[in-house]
Amino acid sequence: MGKLSTMTPALEPALETHLLRAALHAVFTLGTEKDTTQVQDLHSVLPDVLDAMLGNLLAESPDTNRLHYTLEHINYWILSRVSRERARAIRSSTTLLRSTITLPEFDNSAKFPRMGHQVAQLALFIGYPAKDITWQAREGVYRLYQLLLHQRGQAHSEDSANSAASNGIGRTQALQPEQQMCVCLSFPGLTVHEAKDLWVWDWHQDCRLLGYKNTARVGEVFGKFFSEGQRRFFLRTAVLAIQDPLLCVSQAGLLLTYSLLGEAQQLMGDKQEGVTANVMRQLRVIRHLRRVPEALQGLCL
Repeated sequence: MGKLSTMTPALEPALETHLLRAALHAVFTLGTEKDTTQVQDLHSVLPDVLDAMLGNLLAESPDTNRLHYTLEHINYWILSRVSRERARAIRSSTTLLRSTITLPEFDNSAKFPRMGHQVAQLALFIGYPAKDITWQAREGVYRLYQLLLHQRGQAHSEDSANSAASNGIGRTQALQPEQQMCVCLSFPGLTVHEAKDLWVWDWHQDCRLLGYKNTARVGEVFGKFFSEGQRRFFLRTAVLAIQDPLLCVSQAGLLLTYSLLGEAQQLMGDKQEGVTANVMRQLRVIRHLRRVPEALQGLCL
């Protein structure tokens, strides 16, 4: 499995996809019942081998197309009905995104509309009862936020350079190297410091209330920077999740939808019990009464 990313000559795309799916299936579905010592050893080694392989695949072609291709295959498992498979998929997705941030040659210039889908899929587990899944999901969302800020920074720098060039200023003169390195930190309305506001940090609050608030923050914060395509993919994923049989995922789907539409205040409150009641009331309207709440009427996906 570890050799998949280094085979020469390069694999045909269809064969590479088949082998990637087989590798993910083998690792994510590895059983846990009646484990022998050898199986336990596999549990500790295989996820790291898989993550290294995925990182090498991305490093071969470090751009948003390859990142999307790999994440799509990983995220197929995120909504698995088996909790350990979900946990392993979220872990691998977050690990890949973490390595993406460290690739200096990563090309983030291409449009990435399905980033909205990737954000929403991970954000569905920000309030998950298992803390390890919650932390992995939060880091994955944060890494996507870094990529989004960087992409918006690139777009701004190109606009600035083009404007400068039209006024007789060369590209080098318009954007110095030190400015290129921190472009997403330097212009008004788009600073990486805003990432600190992605999460609500209040350790005195009930953990479920904190989960609700942080889930809602994702839609509120990403909504400021999403392109129209990213916004549409985010909403599609969130709305579909409302019908998920796993209650915490269904609740998160509702919160993400309302927050991106700027309607989260209809659900939020100061007490966990109040937020839960508000969310469950709207879920009942949608799932059982088959009606569309006023906040979602006119929503076009």
